[in-house]
Amino acid sequence: MHSRKTIVRPAARSDAAALTDISFRAKAYWGYSDEFMRLCTNELTVTAHDIESPDFLYYVAESSSGTIGFYSLAVLTKTEYELDAMYIDPDYIGQGIGKTLIQHARVTSRGKGIECLTIQSDPNAEAFYKAMGATKIGERESASVGGRMLPLLTLRCQSDEDGASSVR
Repeated sequence: MHSRKTIVRPAARSDAAALTDISFRAKAYWGYSDEFMRLCTNELTVTAHDIESPDFLYYVAESSSGTIGFYSLAVLTKTEYELDAMYIDPDYIGQGIGKTLIQHARVTSRGKGIECLTIQSDPNAEAFYKAMGATKIGERESASVGGRMLPLLTLRCQSDEDGASSVR
């Protein structure tokens, strides 16, 4: 059993390798082929430059055992953000870490004046995002795998159910 105490904090450049490791292991969790994983290398790699870029906001979920997940927001404009990435260590999938990160992303975005987040989802994660209140608005072609269409969703940041009082 893993510790239930999870904190979410801004990522530091020193987190890049751990976040990359989590993103690759989380994507592989869904049984994708080695070739597919190779095609996704660029999107799954997190660099110190990415973490420090003003175009992204990275946040890390930690428990007593270390880094267990993260998300990043792409800052598209002053009024438009996209959930660029969200990955959970496979050992922690199903333990509420995703919900904690989505709640944090909502509160963070709302604090920046953002009303809705756009989410380009892996097909395996679409049901999770819908359970968190997202609505499907279409599809978008994958930047990594040509011809692969991915669910495109929107998630309101103004929600009474986002657990704002419990997110730090």
